[in-house]
Amino acid sequence: MFFDDFNRVLSGFQNTLAIVDQGSIDIKKTALTSILSQSPLL
Repeated sequence: MFFDDFNRVLSGFQNTLAIVDQGSIDIKKTALTSILSQSPLL
């Protein structure tokens, strides 16, 4: 399923961001928006 893979990637991505900067919500939002904008579903 696409969503299973997406959730797995998203979890890993969020974990990486948490390591880089645990308090930076703006970076997370920007990165997530960037990923979603590149999604073939949109």
